[in-house]
Amino acid sequence: MQEGTYIDTNVILRFLLADDERLSERASRLLSDEHGRPWITGIEIVAELVYVLSRVYEVPRSEIADTLHDLFRPEQWKSEDKACLLEALALYGRSALDIIDCWLIALHRINGVQVLTFDKQVKRFTT
Repeated sequence: MQEGTYIDTNVILRFLLADDERLSERASRLLSDEHGRPWITGIEIVAELVYVLSRVYEVPRSEIADTLHDLFRPEQWKSEDKACLLEALALYGRSALDIIDCWLIALHRINGVQVLTFDKQVKRFTT
């Protein structure tokens, strides 16, 4: 298990959206660089973020992809496979695929993982 602090979706949402003055300020303080600890996220948190931002807040795909890519890129953020996470976000921003399909494609592209799927779109990128 990685050393650091796992960050829940709701903290990241309050930080990004600044829609609740008290919680948004708290999230901003917690996620500031001054704490010096690594923040950890995984594809499950990213999938939930994408879902909430796109479905609830109707944020455009490209904006979601750019915002999350910029947020997770710095060294302070850790992930089970950061290169795949960033690749999945980039693919999500320029395609109509959902974030999990983008994750599978990124795993294939970067790590050579074989993907077994009936999804024709995913298959097109992974065979």
